Amino acid sequence: MTVKIPKYLKSNYTTLIEKLIKDVDDECRSIVIQKVILDFTDTIFVEGEMTVLLSMLIFRAQDMGKECGVVGINGNLQATLSRNGFLSEFGIDKNELEDRYDNSIHLYVNDASSIDELEKYLETELFQNINWKSVKYKESERENITSAVHELAVNVKEHSGVNRVICCGQFYPQKKELHFALADNGVSIPENIIDKNGIIDKNDSQIIEWATCEGTSTKKIPQSGLGLYYIKESLLSVGDLTIISNNGFWWRQSKNYKNEEPYMYDMSAPLHGTFIHFSLKLDERMEPIRSVSNLLF
Repeated sequence: MTVKIPKYLKSNYTTLIEKLIKDVDDECRSIVIQKVILDFTDTIFVEGEMTVLLSMLIFRAQDMGKECGVVGINGNLQATLSRNGFLSEFGIDKNELEDRYDNSIHLYVNDASSIDELEKYLETELFQNINWKSVKYKESERENITSAVHELAVNVKEHSGVNRVICCGQFYPQKKELHFALADNGVSIPENIIDKNGIIDKNDSQIIEWATCEGTSTKKIPQSGLGLYYIKESLLSVGDLTIISNNGFWWRQSKNYKNEEPYMYDMSAPLHGTFIHFSLKLDERMEPIRSVSNLLF
């Protein structure tokens, strides 16, 4: 059997993301299936930063002792996944295409303890990119992103049970937006909070919402809410924020829109780890984060 990748894989396609996660989870749990095949035959478009989610699913299959194969990538999709390094990362195609438009932010997979490498990645792939440099950003905006990614890596190493951190992004010049995703395959936000705080009267999406509220953090909860609250407030001032962790799917739209209530949904299968996706509108200003310690989780 194969896992069909949807025709369009975008961060706001909730139903398709849930189905993809469930299909891979079912394959991984099967005692009969030894190889998980991701089939892109019908796929037309994948947002560049969504290769972080695809990477999570591949690593999940491998961590479950399964082989993982990829078929059906061709045409424009092959070019996209070649330019950002997804194909070469997983040995699908070692020949990376040049990104002549500088819109791709390369897929990054590394040990969470390699902080210097992570900061170098952000500098070369993001802040030195012509799309970012064309915006008159404040230094605080740069520090917000750097600190958030840095703290994720620290918490991956200390709390998630794994050392791998995954990042990728994409500039969309016509929409004047930057999309960026970062993830790990470790212990999820809901699992960690339940383990440390004993919350049992909330489902996973509600726990994520609880973790993003001001004042919900304590020293006993490594993946907690104080830092995540400030990250949320800062990023929502200019764009949208999505958090998928275990069965919880949590999404908030930019404060520039009328709908400020979060969209919360509990999926039928878990994403093992935490996936965070944010979009920044490059023609608008970010507000500085008050604290850069304990930023995420």
